[in-house]
Amino acid sequence: MNTKLIFSQKKSLIIRLISFSIIALCFFSLLLGGYGIPAVMSEQLPELGANPPKSPRTLTISAVGDCVLGADDRYVSQNGSLTFFDMAHYKDTSYFLSGVKGILSKADVTFANLENVLLSYADPQNQEPKPEQGNKGFWFYGLPSYVTILKQGGIDIVNIANNHSHDYQDAGYTETTNILTKAGIPFTGYDDPALVTKNGIRVGSVGLNLLGKNERGVDMTQFKQDAADQIKHLKSKSDIIVVQIHWGDEGSSMPNSTQVDVGHFLIDAGADIVLGHHPHVLQPTELYKDRYIVYSLGNFCYGGIQWPGYDSALTAIWQIEISLDTRGHLTLADPKVIPCSITGDLTFQTNDYRPIPITDDLFVQNVHARLAVMTMEEL
Repeated sequence: MNTKLIFSQKKSLIIRLISFSIIALCFFSLLLGGYGIPAVMSEQLPELGANPPKSPRTLTISAVGDCVLGADDRYVSQNGSLTFFDMAHYKDTSYFLSGVKGILSKADVTFANLENVLLSYADPQNQEPKPEQGNKGFWFYGLPSYVTILKQGGIDIVNIANNHSHDYQDAGYTETTNILTKAGIPFTGYDDPALVTKNGIRVGSVGLNLLGKNERGVDMTQFKQDAADQIKHLKSKSDIIVVQIHWGDEGSSMPNSTQVDVGHFLIDAGADIVLGHHPHVLQPTELYKDRYIVYSLGNFCYGGIQWPGYDSALTAIWQIEISLDTRGHLTLADPKVIPCSITGDLTFQTNDYRPIPITDDLFVQNVHARLAVMTMEEL
């Protein structure tokens, strides 16, 4: 028999066998639902982020507490303490955060809670009635020019979902959002999430108010559903989710059971960091499922009080470094606490509305103790 013919026939047979094997492999792969990848192999593949970076990246986040850049219109300068308005008249806007600007500006993203509206004219007729609060009701506002305090001081994102966001009703809230937008300051509040990108890391932020507008409460089931929906919406667009939330009891140094329940819910829903506001004093931090809940950051640049006292004056800048690896996996380092006072008067008898770092050993120890990282069992 011709040797060339035999070789040709064998070659043809081998090609047909290879082709049949490839077709069979593709058929069974599709049948197993792996879209060309066998199902067992698909389950073993690591989960990747939506857009994992080509090289590891890091981001430093700073957070501070309640900021009232203004005051209630009924405040007057007396007993050695000027109102925020009078201080702003004598100083320029760069004064207020000048004591901490160097720290805040070095962070890649700095969060704060803005607890007043910004208005060109605060008409008392436009104040939201608060009959249930009696003589404890306050209506906080600041002038539109005060927005530059945030820019000059290194604040990058503000939360405006709080119990003073509607002191001048919906019109006051809208004017505030317009002023912030014009100034280029992202804000979070109710249905307004924020998304910024720094160092190639996408930071999504949600602002929530568990107290309800003007402290009139919320439907908890609906509140949780809305919060989960916002987090889910941001999750596909973000590498990290930060929630700022207004909650808790004023003056309490420990979170209540509702704070703990909601804090855990937010982490379970996909948040990576929860930053709490409203109690006006520091509360502990919880490490929950490798994520952080800061129950209260206290006051910071706070025009809502002229004579602060010790507990209200102790505060901090809370910092944390975030790492994103090439597989899209997020790692949170141990947080860092920089003890501060809301006023340069370290007798805490008057408020100069200029927060500063503090170095006194007793003050430093006290701040660290109040913001200490705890487990659920320790809370």
